[in-house]
Amino acid sequence: MFLSDRPLSYAVVLWALLSAISYFDIRSYRLPNILNVAILLVGIGYNIQIGQEFWLPIISVLIALSVLSLISFLYHRYRGKHGMGFGDIKLFAAGAVWVLPHLLPVILFISSFLALMWTMMMNGLHSFPEKNTKLPFGPHLALSIWIVWLFSDQIVDLLI
Repeated sequence: MFLSDRPLSYAVVLWALLSAISYFDIRSYRLPNILNVAILLVGIGYNIQIGQEFWLPIISVLIALSVLSLISFLYHRYRGKHGMGFGDIKLFAAGAVWVLPHLLPVILFISSFLALMWTMMMNGLHSFPEKNTKLPFGPHLALSIWIVWLFSDQIVDLLI
């Protein structure tokens, strides 16, 4: 069972926080800092409870911040405008506390795939999004964080 080694209380709290942050992003294209901080702090509590080595969540957060900040910087440099808000970067970093560093690319892949599929559905199944299509990325990122945390053992088994 996928929740067998995860405390149910943390699963419920993480789901609630990710749902709330998704709601705000859909409604306002903003991710409240208070929710990102809550995801981060509850994730730290989760790591303490499961006895995770303290440096692994720190490495995950640093990698997450670095990777999405670099992607955002390169996009801005190439296109001359921002393609990703800093709230998305902070959400990815807060979510990174919940998973091991080697699962971060899986979160990015799933969230990017979900965002592309959603955008294609909204624009018609046979067309790619317009250049200037605005998309709240937070819900896709939040769902991906949830999926990867919930099924991390199975994902690692698939990757090995």
